[in-house]
Parts: sequence; structure tokens; C-alpha cells
Amino acid sequence: MKKILVVDDEAQTRDYLKKYLENQSFLKVKGYEKAEYVVSTASTKEEAEEIIRQELFDFILIDLRLNDSSEFGGIEVFLWARNIQPNAKAIIVSAYPFSDQVMEEFANRLKNESDLVNLLSEIEQKYYVSKVSEGNVLFTVLDKLKELGNPDG
Repeated sequence: MKKILVVDDEAQTRDYLKKYLENQSFLKVKGYEKAEYVVSTASTKEEAEEIIRQELFDFILIDLRLNDSSEFGGIEVFLWARNIQPNAKAIIVSAYPFSDQVMEEFANRLKNESDLVNLLSEIEQKYYVSKVSEGNVLFTVLDKLKELGNPDG
């Protein structure tokens, strides 16, 4: 059973992801294999940090913009979570594309990294999911969880 933390300031998004990740009876229709997920939620950066200190997670889904913190508070949670729980796969799920502004925010926080360009590329390609991607965001997230949960992927 995989444990997921969903960090999003919008209750509707948190509830949607929790409901559908925990109850996946609809997946057979779409050809997905059912996985067992236990989902916790947080609505603020501080709440997320407290939960991450107390529990181990397999995946942490984080909204890019959290209303309770700086404009890109999700980046702070993403980087912090990767340090605190290096075995958890932290994924940013955002309505905003991975733009130059987002890349700059990551770069400002990662300026001491030796291979910044490759790290930014890896974050964009492996750990960033757009809520406005084609199709249903839930299936995009499920694909990402499957991809990152596979030791060969």
C-alpha cells in the first residue's frame, strides 16, 4: 500500500485527488490497474511540513502556488520534502506551465547545485505535472505515480 500526501490550498482539488486516488473502481473502464493508496492532505506549507515530519510517504503531490506562503510556496515544500524524505517522490501538480518564471524560482533556490541545468531539466520532465495537460489531470497523475513507482523508470 502506497502513502500519498496531497498539498493544495484549494479544497476542491485536495478532495478530488484524495477521493479518486483512494477509490479507484473507475479505473477498470480506462484500462488502468488498481493500486492501493492511502491519501493524507494538507492545505498549507506549514501543515505539509508538520505532516512530512511525522509520517513517511511514497509520493508527495504539491501545488506550485500555495496561498499561505510566497508566490511559489510549492517549490519550497518540494525541495524541503526531497531533503527530509529522500525516498519519497515529490511531484509538483500545477495549473501553471513550467515557464521561465518557474525555472527562475527553482534556480534561485538551487543556485548552489553543481549541475543546475540538468537538475532543472529533470524536475521539469520527471516531477512536474500540469493540471491543464491534455486529458484528465487524475490520469496524468496516475501515469506519473506509476512511472516514478517503477524502479526501472
